[in-house]
Amino acid sequence: METTIAVLLINKPQDKMGFFKKDKAFSIIELVVVIIIFSIIALVATLKFGPYDAMKLDAAARKIASDITYAQMLAMTSAYNNFITIDFVSSTQYQIYPQYGFSGLVTNPFTRQDFIVDFTTDTNYKGVTIDCRNFNNLATNPDLAFSVYRGQPQAKVSFSLTPFNSDGKVRIDYKGKKRMIMVTRETGAVRVLQCPEPVLTSCPCP
Repeated sequence: METTIAVLLINKPQDKMGFFKKDKAFSIIELVVVIIIFSIIALVATLKFGPYDAMKLDAAARKIASDITYAQMLAMTSAYNNFITIDFVSSTQYQIYPQYGFSGLVTNPFTRQDFIVDFTTDTNYKGVTIDCRNFNNLATNPDLAFSVYRGQPQAKVSFSLTPFNSDGKVRIDYKGKKRMIMVTRETGAVRVLQCPEPVLTSCPCP
């Protein structure tokens, strides 16, 4: 046993002064520092790509929901005294205008300009798209209108208006994630739903 220990000591590296060199290894402090660094990197990556995307999608959904509610309130309380229509111009743009007897668009109360929302030019919502909408299961992708009578939601195709026979749906997408804006059939009340996966079976628009 003593011979074995002596052999190990002889073979162990020594410095110029004849002292045995210490084995190289990470100290506890070094390991903690490395763990902290990797934790910070992981946190930054998560904040950059995960929650930010969800926040943008949620903000866009709340924006649409708020504008739909505003159109309904405008139909019931304003001097327009007729239907207020949300015209979905494209997958990234919609506008609000009176139905009959008035020219031009409704004025946005915040910007004091025509009520046009364009996700391609607004950096807060850039990249978000309206990938489908469904009012009364019409294949023509109708617009959404509210009557002066209790703000009843209606599907609008050209000049034809039809009261909802089921809840209306507007679905938006951002990087493959979805949100559904639901318009209640009876009252026009709006709520936002998160679409779980798979989207096509659990959160359908058609």
